[in-house]
Amino acid sequence: MKKYTRLILLLGDLGALFLFVIIGEWSHGLSQTNLPITFLPLAVLWLIAGSLLNAFPSANAINLRSLIGNAINCWLIVIPLGLFARALVQASPVIIVQFMAAALGFSGLFVLAWRIVFFFLWRFAHPPVP
Repeated sequence: MKKYTRLILLLGDLGALFLFVIIGEWSHGLSQTNLPITFLPLAVLWLIAGSLLNAFPSANAINLRSLIGNAINCWLIVIPLGLFARALVQASPVIIVQFMAAALGFSGLFVLAWRIVFFFLWRFAHPPVP
């Protein structure tokens, strides 16, 4: 598992964002054909920003502060840019503040919940050496 820590974190983050997109599309009664248009910009931006901001630390650098802090930094950049990219692709009007706030809040909830679960599973599987 240690060898694939970064990949597990990336896939978990993308899974959390995908779940956020699915629930958002479903709750607004939108067509499931919108999923790629909504998810792909977020996924690409998350990969780029996460790599630049060290959101996917190596196995030796796992701690709760860096897992959460780096994910928050990434999230604060990616969600607004992703929503802007979605608006451009769909040629929709400017994103309203309420939509941005809801997207930030709920996507953050999904990603941070995943990261906290990951951390505790990681600690269970790899207890700190005294």
